[in-house]
Amino acid sequence: MALTDRAIVHAKPCGKPYKLSDSHGLYLLVNPNGSKRWYIKYRFVNKEKKLALGPYPLLTLAQARRMREEAQLLLISGIDPSAHRKAERLAITPEHTFESVAREWVTSNVNWSAEHKKRVLRYFELYVFPTNGSCDITKMKVKDLLVPIKEVEKAGLRNAMWTIPAEREPIPGVKYSARGAKMHSPHLVPLSRQAIELLHEVRQHCRPGTELVFPGDHNYRKPMSENTINKALRVMGYDTQKDVCGHGFRTMACSALVESGLW
Repeated sequence: MALTDRAIVHAKPCGKPYKLSDSHGLYLLVNPNGSKRWYIKYRFVNKEKKLALGPYPLLTLAQARRMREEAQLLLISGIDPSAHRKAERLAITPEHTFESVAREWVTSNVNWSAEHKKRVLRYFELYVFPTNGSCDITKMKVKDLLVPIKEVEKAGLRNAMWTIPAEREPIPGVKYSARGAKMHSPHLVPLSRQAIELLHEVRQHCRPGTELVFPGDHNYRKPMSENTINKALRVMGYDTQKDVCGHGFRTMACSALVESGLW
């Protein structure tokens, strides 16, 4: 039976790793720490082998299937997918790796102090080079930067404090790059036509006089509680601890939209 996004989203970690199989050797490994990674199991020269693809949800179900098809085409041509990947990595010239370009970029910043250069380079060495250092920078995409971010996320930052500076210097040539007191006009992002149509539709069901899109049932001056959605789901027969909950709607919608291939 083919794997679905719903099954992946609701796959909970257990005491030991377990597999969620798709088809033709593709499977998702769910680890005890909650992380999920894609793999392809295949046979080459009568030997069973395994090819790691990448982490979920950074690598979607649709993308993993496309990578499986690419591996199958290599096998048909008599090429080992694992060996092919290693050969591609070795073909990257040293001057084109992300690490070499990043080091050159740090060195070229003549306005930085030696101490600041050392600190920036240390951050690269700790958090970015281990995952992206050997990548061919000419083929890198913005999404590749999510890989080191996901690694830091898995490390656990429960007690850390994240801050956004109140002000920052504008970047030449980048619109809206200034923030805080230095901004002389508000940064306005117009709503799409579809969003406005939905708001008009929701407004027909709201109590007159309220300024909220989703007012509370007992007090229309306060917003709807998140527990209201979960209660409605429980009335429909869903277990909000195991099946689905209101908090997971955004992730579910994101997976469905990416899987559709329309965006």
